Amino acid sequence: MSKRNVKILGTGCYLPRRRVTDEELEKKLGLKIGEVMDGCGVKVRYFVDDETVSEMGVIAGKKAIENAGLDIHAIDGVIGASSAPEQAIPSTAALLHKKLGLSQAAAFDVNSTCLSFLTALDFASFLIDQGRHEHILIVSSEIASMGLNKNDLKTATLFGDGAAAIVVGKSMNEKSSVYSSKFETWSENQEACFLEGGGSKFYDEPLGEKKYFRMDGPKLYKSIAPRVKGFFHEILKEGNLTKDELDLLIPHQASPFALRLMGKKMGLSMEKFFNIVEDYGNMIAASIPLALHLSIERGRLKRGDKALMMGTSAGLSIGGILIEY
Repeated sequence: MSKRNVKILGTGCYLPRRRVTDEELEKKLGLKIGEVMDGCGVKVRYFVDDETVSEMGVIAGKKAIENAGLDIHAIDGVIGASSAPEQAIPSTAALLHKKLGLSQAAAFDVNSTCLSFLTALDFASFLIDQGRHEHILIVSSEIASMGLNKNDLKTATLFGDGAAAIVVGKSMNEKSSVYSSKFETWSENQEACFLEGGGSKFYDEPLGEKKYFRMDGPKLYKSIAPRVKGFFHEILKEGNLTKDELDLLIPHQASPFALRLMGKKMGLSMEKFFNIVEDYGNMIAASIPLALHLSIERGRLKRGDKALMMGTSAGLSIGGILIEY
């Protein structure tokens, strides 16, 4: 696959006003002190009070556009990249489009759950590289808290809400580019991670347990673990990079356990991992763009650095994009 001349021009994020600590959750759920950290390893996450997916997304999007040094009307494409839309119709991208005050710019959603941001970035990179669009805004905004079952402690304590966004454009006489991208799905194990409510299948019946997110951790692990190492080396090979040339790995912030597993399988030092899951929880599709934004803000990712954004998602899927920032 040929290199795409695409540059990340700006990033932004938004976190809900309510900051929820592990101690607060332990008190609310009737758990012992230290049980949340022992069980999922997340100290802090953010939950919405009255914020909506599109409201959070617009704030993150405006920050990304400002950070890119662009006028809002320079945006000619908006991609909503979330696991769950704000409503069925129209798309979340259309809601963002209106709240941003855009006119005519194309707007559509993509959904590959936790990999939605990477899928959107992959699409956008081709559209930009081929001259179809000049500046595309990608927004991942998630409200996980509404789908959590308080009786399922492994998920009730792991996830968080929030939004992150990026603006991409053409790389002009610069090294910034997408080296390679790769996505795979093994749908035979899709029941290891799912949420049935919200679709048309149960439209006329009470949702009950179907409205809650469900995950079979051991089954998920057994399906994904054997494939991580091979996938990692394949995407590096396609981008003509070696493991030693990689400056930073920005993973989906699935869980502290998942990140340790990924590092072990790849044979990659955890010093090369950008790990924020303890302080934000698993923010589904917003996890990777939030980590990307913070890695730039904190100086971990600098212009000219080679970075791999990679993760897994319900499906079951694995995906990655190798870039020079």
